[in-house]
Amino acid sequence: MRQAVDSMKMKKNIFLMGVWCLFLAFLPLSHAEDISLTAEVNSNKVSLGSYLQLTVTVNGSASIPEIQLPAIDGFDTEYNGPSTRVSIVNGQYFSSKSFTYSLLPQKTGKFTIPPLVTQINGQSYETQPIEVEVVDSSQEAYSSMPGEAVSLKDKISIVLRIPKTEVYLNEGLPVKILLLVRDIAVRDIHYPQIEQAGFTMEDFKDRQYQQIVQGQRVDIVEFDTIIYPNRVGELTIGPVKLDCGLLVQTANASGFNGSLFNDDFFDAFFNRHEKRPITLQSETSTIQVMDLPADGKPQGFSGAVGNFEFEATASPTEVIVGDPVTLKMEINGEGSLRTVEFPEIKDGEKFKVYKPIVKEEEGKKTFEQVVIPKSADVKEIPALSFSYFDVNLNKYRTLTQGPFPITVKPPEEGEQPTVVGMSEPEVTGQPEQLGEDIVFIKTHPGQWRKKGNRLYTSVIFYLFVILAVVVWGVLYWVYRRTIRLATDAVYAKKLHAPRYAKKGLAEAGHYLQSGNKDAFFDRLFKTLQQYLANKLHLPSGAVSMGAIEERLGEDKNKDVIGKIREIIQICDLVRYASGTITPAQMKESYQKLEQIIDYMEREVK
Repeated sequence: MRQAVDSMKMKKNIFLMGVWCLFLAFLPLSHAEDISLTAEVNSNKVSLGSYLQLTVTVNGSASIPEIQLPAIDGFDTEYNGPSTRVSIVNGQYFSSKSFTYSLLPQKTGKFTIPPLVTQINGQSYETQPIEVEVVDSSQEAYSSMPGEAVSLKDKISIVLRIPKTEVYLNEGLPVKILLLVRDIAVRDIHYPQIEQAGFTMEDFKDRQYQQIVQGQRVDIVEFDTIIYPNRVGELTIGPVKLDCGLLVQTANASGFNGSLFNDDFFDAFFNRHEKRPITLQSETSTIQVMDLPADGKPQGFSGAVGNFEFEATASPTEVIVGDPVTLKMEINGEGSLRTVEFPEIKDGEKFKVYKPIVKEEEGKKTFEQVVIPKSADVKEIPALSFSYFDVNLNKYRTLTQGPFPITVKPPEEGEQPTVVGMSEPEVTGQPEQLGEDIVFIKTHPGQWRKKGNRLYTSVIFYLFVILAVVVWGVLYWVYRRTIRLATDAVYAKKLHAPRYAKKGLAEAGHYLQSGNKDAFFDRLFKTLQQYLANKLHLPSGAVSMGAIEERLGEDKNKDVIGKIREIIQICDLVRYASGTITPAQMKESYQKLEQIIDYMEREVK
């Protein structure tokens, strides 16, 4: 009798447990909160050179896209990303989605973050405005004393300096670009960028130093270069752009506002800095480019402008007809060497001239040419002249080297000079017939082969050609595929998506067999998240139902979207609540993920 009573109690307990499991399984269908929209900052006061963190939270819905911020006076904004939170309290299901933004102050003063408005399920929601204050970090931090307004441009800026506004065509104009930094940290400074329209430019030379400006110590990075205008008229230089990283500090980065940790020691310990990219831009400058005067322009003037020196030598000075003489020239000084052209000796009756070798180094250009006297009548290499426009004297100057006396001797009796490029000298008598009066004795007859037998007539030759073409095609396909995998991130992710999913399913299947519920659903969720991120080209942290529906199209792929939603809900239930899940439900979830992946690989391209 007692055994019968115990059996009845056991059956009753099993029945009640089953009812409780069914109740827990349908918990996600019960929502305990209405939709609301809130906005908050981690601090209402921030110093110039730090940044605020703005968090916009949607309670009651986790499937909305990113909320776009309007323009906020006094701040540059940057979107950091979303985060989703799901919880179950006393049988009620809660969900929320947060969007975080970094607000980088541009000037001091008091500002208002305006109300943010968004549409959720056809209804409009709005946040409250937030008052914030930006103070100067170089003054007493967070002082209540009023001070002069300061902007970020007062902390970091670039300045373009040119020594004069009127230059000649091709005249070198020194340009100085200064990066000025006060009281803030800067990293990863790039070289300035100037749009080279109407001028050429030398490479930058940089140096760093400090200087006291109006009683304040300023860190200066100086970039020096020289530009050469190549067109006449008004020329605009700039704006100069420079990219760098601003090392900013979060306001109240420790995040313990109002707690026992909110003191100077813990603020200094937990404060963290982040590097934010910034592009600086200078003002423009205008110069007037004047054409070179026509009066007094020498014949053969190549356009060189500046102040130069010209040297030339010829060696050896004693040669025989047909021997080479090396002519060397060097031009150095201040000005653009690109417009410098050397004087040349023309090929004619007296000389055979070869193509010169021209080299350009820093501040120097060299010229080397070989000339060959054609007869003993040549007594000198003619004078060489180089002309340029001197910007200091405002007139043309011509520098001359030579003439260079040389002694050219005739060839010895019985010898004929041989000069490459000259006509062959006449030779009297019968020409020598080499090889016609000699019969060579072969010590070995060589290899015998059938007459007319050629390699290209063999079948093996054509098979080898076909094989070579196939191998080349395969290697080319592998090369193109490797290049595409390295350069096309979307293609690479889609290609690897099924392989990663297969590996994740194998691990989930192992946990399914062992009955490890928590590990199974954790692996199931991560596999689904990673697969969808790769297949739909989404960041792993941005895989949400809203993003999935937007990429797949809710009407076209309604069934698979429903299965994805069911897996996410049951994974959230297990991961964030202590609900009871049966092995059958685990197996069903596993099969749904297989069906999702199979459908996506077949239907979604």
